Amino acid sequence: MRYLLSLVLICFIVPVFAQQTSPYSRFGIGGLYPQEYAPQRAMGNISAGYKDTIAVNYQNPANFSNKIFSSIDIGLDASYKNFQDQVNTDNATNGSIAYLAYSFPVNKSQSWGIGFGAQPVSFKSYDIISPIINDRFYQEFEGDGNSYRLFLSNGVRFGDFSVGLDAGIFFGHLEDNSYNTFISSVTDISSAQTFDQKLRGVNFKPGVQYTKKVGTDLSLTFGGTYQIEADINNEIETRTFTFRPTFNDVQVIASRNEVQETSKEVINTEITLPSQFAVGAYLDKKEKWSLGLDFKSGQWANFSGVNDVASVNYENTFAFNLGGSFIPDYTRPQRAYEAFEYRYGGYYEQTYLEVSGERIADYGITLGVGLPMRRPQPDSRYREVPSSFNLGVAFGQTGTLNNNLVQESYIKGSVGMNFNDIWFRKRKYD
Repeated sequence: MRYLLSLVLICFIVPVFAQQTSPYSRFGIGGLYPQEYAPQRAMGNISAGYKDTIAVNYQNPANFSNKIFSSIDIGLDASYKNFQDQVNTDNATNGSIAYLAYSFPVNKSQSWGIGFGAQPVSFKSYDIISPIINDRFYQEFEGDGNSYRLFLSNGVRFGDFSVGLDAGIFFGHLEDNSYNTFISSVTDISSAQTFDQKLRGVNFKPGVQYTKKVGTDLSLTFGGTYQIEADINNEIETRTFTFRPTFNDVQVIASRNEVQETSKEVINTEITLPSQFAVGAYLDKKEKWSLGLDFKSGQWANFSGVNDVASVNYENTFAFNLGGSFIPDYTRPQRAYEAFEYRYGGYYEQTYLEVSGERIADYGITLGVGLPMRRPQPDSRYREVPSSFNLGVAFGQTGTLNNNLVQESYIKGSVGMNFNDIWFRKRKYD
């Protein structure tokens, strides 16, 4: 239970750690974090049909009907990004907590499972500076903040068919600021405008899975999820003010000394998170190999952001995800690495952004490995309780150099720790 209490406490500090960087996070609700957990990220982000008794699939709530052990899942992210346009290059290194979750079987037949946890959803983190205009001033756009989900999921199995429901609390704090900064004369007054969004609401995602045995040790699972469109309350505070800058160097601000607040307004409105669906198939040969394929789509075409610019349109998304794994010898390995689960995959997504007439795509390949950690359980009907330490890496690219836009090349690493145990069950002693 001490591990569970630690998880609850950590959930409250997730907002401190979650952060990424991208110039495209300026638009909409920002850049979107991958929602899959470490094993699935290493397999091309498959999720709809993915089914495993050890590594829980939190993206399809129907999978909770497959729980055997109580589990704590902790994920960490790290990334290196290279940004390039027609003239300049830059880079950034980031790290974050990717997810925290706990799940457990409810009944003895292990046909009903529950899970809950916390996970970041989107981020704003950018700082864009224009060239100096007319030798007098330049424009700067910067943003910061994250949105998150606290979720509770249930999954129930009826024979070969499983259904589930994920209920989430969506909340966050996103900031977008713009500055017109004069550098030509101390008499010029610079100006700023800020948008501060506070988001809160609920959303729901039902899921289904159907598994059929194909032979003695081969199973085929078909799965699907549908995230229902949700209206999210958005309290927006807008401010405009004038300021006098001090510089460390040209275009390097040391401080902004506010002169006068010219306007301030608080608006209560809503944004609509669009419906999204995923369908997939997953073929699994027990403790040997697996292969999965997903198709995902989101209805973003009618989305409206805050402080949108004319060059940006929102479009429906679609993505293809392909991934698999293999284990050389799980049951009788002669060497430790023969029991490792080696994972691979790839993905291609048309994101919800069209900027300056260019559709922003995201694509890459993934690799990973799952390291088993087994603990004997002599007083249980299970000989051992398997946990795992999961490593993954994605090599990818998003954006484009066309129309003076920015191309991002990235390496994203993920670490997932899956701790399993047998809790809440009465043990029998002779």
